[in-house]
Formats: sequence, structure tokens, C-alpha cells
Amino acid sequence: MLPDGKRLHIFLRSILGIIFIVASINKIYDPKGFALIIQNYKILPPEMINFVAVTLPWLEAVCGFLLLTGCFVKGSALILDILLLIFIIALLINYNRGIDISCGCFSLSSDGTKSIFHYIIRDLILLGLGIVVLFYRPGIRLQR
Repeated sequence: MLPDGKRLHIFLRSILGIIFIVASINKIYDPKGFALIIQNYKILPPEMINFVAVTLPWLEAVCGFLLLTGCFVKGSALILDILLLIFIIALLINYNRGIDISCGCFSLSSDGTKSIFHYIIRDLILLGLGIVVLFYRPGIRLQR
């Protein structure tokens, strides 16, 4: 039987992996739609938009799959944490500009039902989860 900390780690990394796999699906199937979302952020130069629209979803999917399977957990968690930081910064830049855009995370539609603030909070929670997965050390306990 696994110790409680190890079970929690498996659960958390599995949740994070599933979230990124699900988030990548629409972007993989519709890179043109995802490219439009990226363009709306007005951060990347036009020459990079298509490259990012094609490669980023696959990076998310592969890292999510690796977390789910337990392979290369630290590296995958580090990559996803860096991506989450980039996403948060991009959202904050547009929040500061007064632009309320669709984040493009799970849907490529721009329904506008959620604010940038909602996406920032969600990504901060996911980043916290990713940090826990990244820095988990089996056998370390807080003792007095």
C-alpha cells in the first residue's frame, strides 16, 4: 500500500495531466482558431503565431500524458509551470491594457462569459498544483 503522501502526489499529478490533455484537444484539432486567439493577445510577433499555435498544444498534451503516466514527472511539471507563468503574464498584460479576451485554454470560442480575472485565478491555482507536483519529495515529513 502506498503512503498517503505518495497517493496524494499521484492524484495531483494525474489531475494536472488530465487538465492539460483536455485543454490541448481543441487547439490540436483547430490550429487556425487557436492562432486567432494567440493573435488577439497582441504579444507575439506575427511570424511566431502559427508556430506557437501548432506546437504549444502538443507540448501541453505530451507533458500532460507524461504526468498521467508518471514518466518524467519533474521535467513535465517544470515545463507546465513555466507555461502557466507565461499564460498568467500574458493575461495580466492584457488586463493592464484593458482588453478582455478569451484565454483559449479549453475553448476556442470567444463567448466572453468569464473575465480575465477568472482565468488568472484559475491559472494561479493550477500553478500552485504544478509547484506541489514539481517539489514533492517522497519520505519528507514535517516533524518537530
